[in-house]
Amino acid sequence: MRHAQSSDQDIIAAGLALQAEGRRVTANALRDRLKGGNPRRLAKVWECYGGVPQGAPTMAEEQTVDMLAESLKRLDEALVTIQGLEEQIAAHRKKADQAEIVLHAVTDQLNGAKMLVERLEERDKVNEKRIAELCGRIDEQRLELHRSARANSSLEMALKQLQSSS
Repeated sequence: MRHAQSSDQDIIAAGLALQAEGRRVTANALRDRLKGGNPRRLAKVWECYGGVPQGAPTMAEEQTVDMLAESLKRLDEALVTIQGLEEQIAAHRKKADQAEIVLHAVTDQLNGAKMLVERLEERDKVNEKRIAELCGRIDEQRLELHRSARANSSLEMALKQLQSSS
């Protein structure tokens, strides 16, 4: 084990000097004043001397306060991060809502287009049926015209024969 750099009397003298200057006596302040030493030993010697004024925090309490302050600082940083994330979530939620509105509009247009296609297909079937009927009637009229032309030819021949016989 190493020998202490500073004696107990040196540590107590440094603590009293710090108090005389109106500064708080902390393990780090003692270490700075003595230009070295283990902060735990320095704090222990000072506290054993009774250099802690009534009502003043002990070194352990100061360390606890420092730890709590650091934890509070980290909590504040985490809170800022969380708030930033909440803002991002809100922005993404807004975009999702806008996308949902667009999706509904496109779906409505698609459904309208499907209904139009169905109506056009029904009209197409009706038109195809009508065309088939008309084609049938045209075929009948062609047949009738052909019969009429043959009958007309027969009559013309008969007329020519009658005219030539008379």
